[in-house]
Amino acid sequence: INADDYYGHNAFFEIHDHLANAKNGEYAMTAYHLANTLSPNGTVSRGICETENGYLKKVTEVTKINPDGSFEQDGKLVKLPADTPVSMNLWGLTPDIFDVLEEEYKKFLATANLMKDEFFIPSVISKALEEGKATVRVFKNADKWYGITYREDLQEVKDAIGGYINDGFYKGI
Repeated sequence: INADDYYGHNAFFEIHDHLANAKNGEYAMTAYHLANTLSPNGTVSRGICETENGYLKKVTEVTKINPDGSFEQDGKLVKLPADTPVSMNLWGLTPDIFDVLEEEYKKFLATANLMKDEFFIPSVISKALEEGKATVRVFKNADKWYGITYREDLQEVKDAIGGYINDGFYKGI
């Protein structure tokens, strides 16, 4: 998970229940609708998920997605459907992931510009899928995801979580 993200209440239960019986390489993730993850304050990067029969086939990292769900590809503007499943880094992983991450991180460090390049975990998991090292069960979630990509996003996050508390959704806070 990302420390500055709000994933919703039920997503953690689904991941927990999956991991309770998972063997090495039997991963899980929560996919959100693209429209529920965009910032009105600028572009974002998202892992676009291709699924089949409830399992992840591939995740492709797309950068500079505009607030309307469009991005530039090969000089053309492409608009993704609002319900496109995306990864927001809510993964349920088994301990073998550390071997996979270590191998790919070494490759990343050998070629990366550490001042601007980002090591994308979804890309590593996609490679593990391609190589047959893992499967990823996908839990689709239509909840609104909240995160802070831009400073201006903070108030929306505060208001949303405050609303959940006021509505009694999170008791004892």
